[in-house]
Amino acid sequence: MSDRMEGGQLIGSRRQVFNGTAKKTGYGKAGLTKKELKMNKHGRIVSIKRSKASRKNKNLGKFMQKKGSKTFGPALSKKSKRNSKKSKGGDGDIL
Repeated sequence: MSDRMEGGQLIGSRRQVFNGTAKKTGYGKAGLTKKELKMNKHGRIVSIKRSKASRKNKNLGKFMQKKGSKTFGPALSKKSKRNSKKSKGGDGDIL
C-alpha cells in the first residue's frame, strides 16, 4: 500500500476516518482504520477492541452493592460527606 490516498488524506481524526475522508488515525501501524472503529450509544466514535474489553471488564465493583444485599442503589462510601467552610460555619468576616 502506498502512503498516499487518492482523493483524500492519509491521517485524520476518528470522525474523518469513520466518514471516509481519511484513511487512518495515526502514523505507522499505530493508526486505527475504519473497520476498527464504531459508534457507541452516546454517538462517540470508539475503538471496537477497546469497547469490547471495557464491556467485558465491567469495572464498577467498588461502586456496586455486594451480591445478596437487600439494599438498592450504589454502595455508600465509608467517608462522610465533605463539608465546605461555609456549611461548617467558618469565619465569614472579610474585615
